[in-house]
Amino acid sequence: MYFCYNQANHFIMGLNFRKEMEKQKMRMSILQATKELFLKKGIIATSVRDIAKQMHYTHGTIYLYFKDKDDIFYNIIQNVFKDLEEEIKPLMSISDPLQRLVKMGKVYVNFVRKNPELYNLTFSNEIPPTALVDLYKKDREFHLSFFMMKETMQECIDLNLVRCVNIENLSILYWGVLHGLVTLESTNHSVIAKVADVKSLTDSSLSVFIELIKS
Repeated sequence: MYFCYNQANHFIMGLNFRKEMEKQKMRMSILQATKELFLKKGIIATSVRDIAKQMHYTHGTIYLYFKDKDDIFYNIIQNVFKDLEEEIKPLMSISDPLQRLVKMGKVYVNFVRKNPELYNLTFSNEIPPTALVDLYKKDREFHLSFFMMKETMQECIDLNLVRCVNIENLSILYWGVLHGLVTLESTNHSVIAKVADVKSLTDSSLSVFIELIKS
């Protein structure tokens, strides 16, 4: 009797596991299809019906996995920030905070170079500012990479490795410099500097910023 119960229990657990895997696979397929449409048509112009059509499903099927288009977009950019976070995390083992700070900047820049369209989509002008604020408040994962950088910056301040003592100002300044440089590069706006090697310009500009804040 116990053996039969155990078998049935394992069967149910296996069935539930397969269902969950299929659900996650479907969710990932929807996210991928939506990303392609967002990049092609734009966020505002893309509807849930467009997503369903792209996948050869009825739009009602999409609602079985996501609440609405905003929910899909939220999950897309959540994955972007998670990927960035995973690349920054290993740097926290670097004992020298200034060296760690420099490495974080390089990882950020290289991350955008590998995902330029997705990065620009994440910070698209089509997203209402209030929506971005709500997203940042809703999930700490959206800015965990920023907190790791801020923690590193605080260590630099504590050890007198940088000149500024205001952690809030210096952290947002560094983040702004990184975002500005990669945005200029990824959207080809760096051509205003009239240089042949735009990537080298980004890298050298980042190095100049670090030198400016060093004690």
